[in-house]
Amino acid sequence: ALNPQIIKSWSSGNVEYCHQLVIKGCKFTLLILLMFAVPLCFEGETLLALWLGVVPEHAVAFAALSVFCVVVDMMANSVFQFVQATGKVAMYYVVTSSVNLLSFVGAWMLFAFGYGPESSYWALIFVGLLADALKLVFARRQASLKIGHFVRGVLPGPVIAALSASAVCSIVCILFPAAGVVRMLCNVVLSSLIYCGVAYFLALTPGERIFVKDVVNKWKR
Repeated sequence: ALNPQIIKSWSSGNVEYCHQLVIKGCKFTLLILLMFAVPLCFEGETLLALWLGVVPEHAVAFAALSVFCVVVDMMANSVFQFVQATGKVAMYYVVTSSVNLLSFVGAWMLFAFGYGPESSYWALIFVGLLADALKLVFARRQASLKIGHFVRGVLPGPVIAALSASAVCSIVCILFPAAGVVRMLCNVVLSSLIYCGVAYFLALTPGERIFVKDVVNKWKR
């Protein structure tokens, strides 16, 4: 719902508000993705066992790394929409498309040095982070988005919330060493509660908390 507002704000010349929308969009995207990513990474083996019965070799690592690939790919989506709103996208597409091709080169080099099949995902993650950084560079050059302000507005809250939830999952895994449905349910419930609590109080501004309350109240009706 933010993407049309970003385009409308830029078209009307309200650049400062447009910057705020980009930061909010990236922060909420990252918050939502990490909330699911943390328990999935800890309980991927159990989920795959329930789904497939017999878990293939490397499947657990592939699943966890795929989740991180999605997080990296989606967390700067609002920046991408922002750059598109400026209308100056020719060079942006040339540069980002060229950088994305590096993932194939990186994967080939890792395989050539004897790394396992999971290394292809590491190449994808690295190139994805590089592409996200380039999106910010283009947003700064074409629309005066301050990268430092963006980073401070987006990353700290979601990262702290994810680390808190990961700590809870680690404790649960220590208490229940054997993977299973019970441990998975404990991790999902406890990590979600901790994550949402930390995110609500540390990641959200007072205005964003009011927005979240309004959304929750609408769902209850």
